[in-house]
Amino acid sequence: MENIKPTEFAPAERLVGEELVEQIKLVGEKLFPLKILDFVPSLIVILNKYRQIIFFNKSFYDFLKIENSKEILGKRPGETLECVNSFNNTGGCGTTKFCQTCGIMSAILMALNNNNTATECRIKTASNDAVDLLIRANPIQIDGDNFIFYSLIEISNEKRRQQLERLFFHDVLNTAGGIKGVLDVINQSSEEEMRELMPLADQLTITLIEEIKSHRSLIQAESESLAVNIEKFYCADIVTDVIEVYRNHGVAENKNISVSFSENGIELFSDKFLVRRVLGNLLKNALEASKAFDTVRISYRNMNGGVEFGVNNSQFIPFEIQMQLFQRSFSTKGLGRGIGTYSVKLFAENYLNGRVYFDSSEQNGTNFYVWLPNLDNHSGT
Repeated sequence: MENIKPTEFAPAERLVGEELVEQIKLVGEKLFPLKILDFVPSLIVILNKYRQIIFFNKSFYDFLKIENSKEILGKRPGETLECVNSFNNTGGCGTTKFCQTCGIMSAILMALNNNNTATECRIKTASNDAVDLLIRANPIQIDGDNFIFYSLIEISNEKRRQQLERLFFHDVLNTAGGIKGVLDVINQSSEEEMRELMPLADQLTITLIEEIKSHRSLIQAESESLAVNIEKFYCADIVTDVIEVYRNHGVAENKNISVSFSENGIELFSDKFLVRRVLGNLLKNALEASKAFDTVRISYRNMNGGVEFGVNNSQFIPFEIQMQLFQRSFSTKGLGRGIGTYSVKLFAENYLNGRVYFDSSEQNGTNFYVWLPNLDNHSGT
C-alpha cells in the first residue's frame, strides 16, 4: 500500500508494487473471457476499490494514444485521461476539491456503494482541451473483493452538434423575430415612418444572412472542408462592415462601439470573409460581456508583417474562466452559448495562419487580439 497523501475529497491511498501486480493477475485469470471486450467500441476498464485501473480494453488503449500499456495499469481514470485537476494534488485523481462535482468520481463512488449508475462528465485536459463522456459504472466481486466495471463513451461530437443547433436556432429565431417585429410596425406606419424603418429592416436582414453564413463556415471549418480565398482589402472596410452588422443587434442595445487605428489605408492579403467572421465573433462576445452604456473598442495596426486587430471591453474575466476560454464546448453564457472564442481561434490559427491571444485585468478590462499575416495565393489549408 502506498503511503497516505493529502486529499480534499476521496481517499488518496492506492496499491503499488507486488500488491498491484497480484491483483492485475487475479482479474486477468478470473475474467479471461473479458478479452472479448477488445472488440467492443466502448472504452472499458475495471477499477479496484482504490479507483485504480487493473484491466482495460483495446478501445480504451487506442483512445489514449499512448505507446506503452504499462502507463495505464495502476493509474486512475482522470490521470489516464489527463484531467487537469489530477495534477493539482499529489494524491492524484479524486483527491482535489474539484473532484467533488466530477461525473467520473460520482459514478465510482456510487459503484463502491454497490449501486449501478450512469452519468455524463466533462473533463478539462492538461492541454486545455475538453472531453465529454457518458459513463456507466457497475459493482462486481472477484474472490470476495469489490471492483468496478466501468465503461465510457465519448460524446463530444454529439454534445457539440447539440450546442451548435441550439445556438443556430437561438440566433436565427431572435433575428427573424426582430425582422417580423419591424415589418409589423411598417404595415401600420405612414409613408414617412416607413422610410425611416426600412433601413432597420434591411440591416436586420443582413444580420440574419451573416449569422447563417457564420454557422455554415464554422461547420465547414470543423469538418476541414472550408475553402480559403485570398484577396487584398482595406482593414477599415472590414471593421466598418462588422460594426454595421452589430450596431443594431440586440447585444449592442444601450452600448457604444468605437474604432481606433494607427494609420490610414492599412491593407491585408487574407480571406476577407473569414476575417469578418473572426472580428464579428470577437465584437459580439465583447458586447455580450459588456454592461449598459459600456463602450467596446476595436483597433487595428500594422505589426510584424501583418495586421493586429484588437477588441476591448471593460469587464474582467476571472482566472478560472480564462483557462477555459478557447475550449471547444466551454460556455459561461447558458445553454448553447460561448462558441465565439473557440471559432475565432479555429478560423484565425487553422485557416489564416494567425495567432489569437488576450489579457484581462480589473484595471483595463479584457483585450482580445488577433494577429493575421499577409497570405499569398498558396497559403491556407
